[in-house]
Amino acid sequence: MRNILLSVLFVLAANMAFSDSWTTPTGINLNSTFYVHEMPSINHDETKLFFSSDTASIGGGPGYLFYSVITDSGWGMPIFLGNIVNDTISGHIQSSPCIGYDDTTLYFARSYVNDSIWVTYYTNGDWLLPQPLDSTINKFPAGGPAVSYDGQRLYFHSTRSGGYGGYDIWMSQKTGGAWQEPVNMGPEINTSFNEKEPSIAGNDSDFVFWRSENDSDTCNIWHYKIGSGEQAECIFYGHYVPYPHFGSYEYEFPCISWDGQKIYITYAPFNTERISYIYVSNKITGVAGKPENNNSKTTLSLSPNFPNPFSQFTGISYQLPVTGHVNLSIYNIAGQLVRTLANEDKMAGSYQVIWNGNDESNKKAAQGVYFCKLQSGNGQIIQKMVLIK
Repeated sequence: MRNILLSVLFVLAANMAFSDSWTTPTGINLNSTFYVHEMPSINHDETKLFFSSDTASIGGGPGYLFYSVITDSGWGMPIFLGNIVNDTISGHIQSSPCIGYDDTTLYFARSYVNDSIWVTYYTNGDWLLPQPLDSTINKFPAGGPAVSYDGQRLYFHSTRSGGYGGYDIWMSQKTGGAWQEPVNMGPEINTSFNEKEPSIAGNDSDFVFWRSENDSDTCNIWHYKIGSGEQAECIFYGHYVPYPHFGSYEYEFPCISWDGQKIYITYAPFNTERISYIYVSNKITGVAGKPENNNSKTTLSLSPNFPNPFSQFTGISYQLPVTGHVNLSIYNIAGQLVRTLANEDKMAGSYQVIWNGNDESNKKAAQGVYFCKLQSGNGQIIQKMVLIK
């Protein structure tokens, strides 16, 4: 049943037009020998990236908060946030940092027995001793804090009573300087599965989070427009392979930039040890299937498929500079046509399709090297992809 549901979701993703589409996530280099970088939070002008990480010894898992500063040559070495914020004595684990728009307020989760949300403030060149939020928020286990642009709304995940099952995402409004009783974000976001680690853009509308069906299942990133009344939409799919899980990977811990143009996420491939990386995706201007208004995009482009190699599904993104006929097809190494994904007239704009690895007769193609060819007008682009079992 799970595979059927996934197939339906991918078919929908391949055929519907999205108001927001995103580039294939790519890794960012933090110039670090650490084995775990995750739970990113970007500041308002994207010059500082806060995140959770381990120490230099593998296997310890994330437990302390760091940040990195952007330079002309990229992100700098991770900087330890200090012993005042990081509890290095009592064994508490610090995670899920959320830097406020003012760059002086930092929310994060701290756990020992249960998760709880804490806050610290940057004053006179240093971070103050963190304090837990009151029992209005921390009465039940709570984590994954995200704060609105004006600092007056706090989003977080919790197993508190009154939810839809598992972890749900909740919101608390600050009134008179005090956080009010949290309200559930509702069935447009929350399900009987686990919804965690929310993040909201500065427009108070674009909202992202991750969902998993259970602790051993893959995690996916979802996007929701607050106030739209529509259901949340999956924008980045993880990939699940049954035990022993080699080839599986997850997308977790999203952070949408304050301007809503980037999503920083954690990419966690399956390995014999816990390893994770921070990736970033850029918002594609325009609407798939509608005219593109960005005149700077004047060339035909085909992004590398992702994931690659793949075993079940892979996503293919391409850009048409002008309206015209387009053909997007898959060929095997002998040059034989395997599958036609698009063969029609299209408006200028950005498009995404999903190939499930099946041929024209809807049978699974053989393992091996394939080529994705995009043709439109006088332009042609070819990308290599690898299908594995």
